[in-house]
Amino acid sequence: MLSSSFSGLAALCLNLTLLPAVAAKLSGQLWHSFRDLGNPSGSFVTDPATGRTRQVSKEKSAKPWPDGSRFIQVEYSSTGSAGESRFTARRTADQSVLLDQSVDGDFNTVTPSPTGANRILARWGLNTYGKRSVVVWDFDALQLLFATPPSDAPDAIAWMPDGALLRLQRSGGISKLALGRAETPLGTASWPSRGCR
Repeated sequence: MLSSSFSGLAALCLNLTLLPAVAAKLSGQLWHSFRDLGNPSGSFVTDPATGRTRQVSKEKSAKPWPDGSRFIQVEYSSTGSAGESRFTARRTADQSVLLDQSVDGDFNTVTPSPTGANRILARWGLNTYGKRSVVVWDFDALQLLFATPPSDAPDAIAWMPDGALLRLQRSGGISKLALGRAETPLGTASWPSRGCR
């Protein structure tokens, strides 16, 4: 069995142990953040094949692009009823700033584009307590490419590998939405009226 301590995090007393056959098949990076009070804050990257871990951010949770070469952080600040979100994208290897942009409103549940484009999928509201829209923000064009109407319970929307969106509406409608094109219905989901059996 392969057992390696998380480097630089000796105080955590954690080990990643994988069977050799499993470790040999793994590639990529495991991004994670510790949220409990006994562990350091920030974001970490672990190589699952070796167990080596390094911290990429000390202050905030980092959201990586799929290739792991860069990550984005968002920080919300308010001076009254409305505020702004400040986005900082950094190169993972050396922490150099690739993007520093402020946008009106509160963005959360941020997910970078799977295609590597400078776009994010997020939930957006004018402030931290209002209704939310699901949006796609393009940092290069400095504009929204997609937004649902504000709602207390916005649609469930996720990136597809090609950069299109998969949308599940409260009505049960399932569709694919290629940005800048018509929405394509894919099917429906029905919700149980009295819970699952």
